[in-house]
Amino acid sequence: MIGQYFYLFLVFPLAAAALCLLFRSKKELKTFISLGFSFLHFIVSLLILVSGEYGASIVAGDWPQGIGITLKFDLLSNLMMTVVSAIYFAGSLYFVKARTVEANQNFDFLFHTLFLGLSGAFLTHDLFNLFVWFEVTLMSSYVLVVSGQNLLRVKAGLKYIILNFISGMLFLLSVGLVYKFTKTLDFSELSIRLHSIYQTNPGVVRLLGLSLFGAFAIKSAFFPFFFWLPESYPKLSPGLSGVFAGLLTKLGLYAMIRIFGQVFPADQQLFNVFLILSVLSLLIGVWGAVVQTKIREILSYHVISQVGFIGIGVSFCMHPNIAIKKFAIAASIFYIIHHIIVKTNLFFIAGLIEMREKSEDLSTISGLFRAYPFLAVLFLIPAGSLIGVPPLSGFWAKLNLFKISIQARELWVVFAMIVGSFFTLFSMVKIWSAAFWGEVSEKQFDQTEKNKSMRPMLACIFLAVITLSLSVAPSWLQALVLEMAQ
Repeated sequence: MIGQYFYLFLVFPLAAAALCLLFRSKKELKTFISLGFSFLHFIVSLLILVSGEYGASIVAGDWPQGIGITLKFDLLSNLMMTVVSAIYFAGSLYFVKARTVEANQNFDFLFHTLFLGLSGAFLTHDLFNLFVWFEVTLMSSYVLVVSGQNLLRVKAGLKYIILNFISGMLFLLSVGLVYKFTKTLDFSELSIRLHSIYQTNPGVVRLLGLSLFGAFAIKSAFFPFFFWLPESYPKLSPGLSGVFAGLLTKLGLYAMIRIFGQVFPADQQLFNVFLILSVLSLLIGVWGAVVQTKIREILSYHVISQVGFIGIGVSFCMHPNIAIKKFAIAASIFYIIHHIIVKTNLFFIAGLIEMREKSEDLSTISGLFRAYPFLAVLFLIPAGSLIGVPPLSGFWAKLNLFKISIQARELWVVFAMIVGSFFTLFSMVKIWSAAFWGEVSEKQFDQTEKNKSMRPMLACIFLAVITLSLSVAPSWLQALVLEMAQ
């Protein structure tokens, strides 16, 4: 019964972090440790997913469930852990120690503690411990964001830290309010008590829901709390910005799905608020992407727009119609899985372009298709998926959202998603025509940089293969997320 050993998802990054701290001056050994433990993390998650042995739980201290700290490994946890493990391994493969912040002796330790926090957040079954695991993740990210000698990076990092500190305070305040009214923080018990309170005092439940949504919205870069993201992510190293863009905003979205899909009762007023903010995030994010001229700045604004797409699915998790609610949960998780892989890979590929051209500015890059055709193909796969080109994974993810919106008769949302997809296409074509078309630039790709780029290239290939797998055979994932939603 391999599913009983789900606690290994905490053991692996914890052990890797400890060993990297112990051998902090030995670069090659730290690389071996990072690759080994992240690969084990990925393999175990795949084995459990294939075996179907999810549903195990652990209550710390032998307390009864509902009182003690509970870790629960259900199908949703398994799906999220699998995609997190893929990024964990791809990140370990991508990072080259001689470049930017990755050269810092403490980088590996912080990288593994980041994934320790992420793993804990996807396993916890308790609202307060969800806050604790969020903070473990954020503490690592704070140091990683401000590390380095670049003053612009430090300034942008301070905005990131301040906004997430405010988010953490709001989250903690929300946890206190939830406990005041329900006297529990365990998800299962909380669901029962919130439904009971909703029957007599729906305003209290709405207030608690809005408070939690505000905390998660800041972390996820929802409108109007998104401005910290395009300020900070492009200033990071390409590998680190890829991991952050792929995972950190999705952690807040996962929490929304877990809380509003599983715990809170459906509510029309909360649904309307969430849906409007999601559509605004989609449109403002994609418009921001259109007017940018640097690759990672374009991609950063697309994180905001895609948060809007996923937010539309999250909004329908609060819909009073149970059939729509269940399908929305499934559609949201499908979209998150697709987007984590695609967005991380696009940032990684942007790093490869920067490694070759010494620039991300589209006005100074050209001819990559002729000079480096394989890189062009690697870019087309996640870019096409982000747009939603059939039959790539983004097409199936967006198709689910279109189905929900039509079923719920929210046709204005369909129109907004069409507009968002069109401008996503426009900005991806903008990158392609500027960077990949045209004459080969005079800059030479020296052999030293080419050798350094082999591991990052393998990481991009690994993520591209996952995207193609989801694209060619989406039905297996669709079946899993529908089963999870039930």
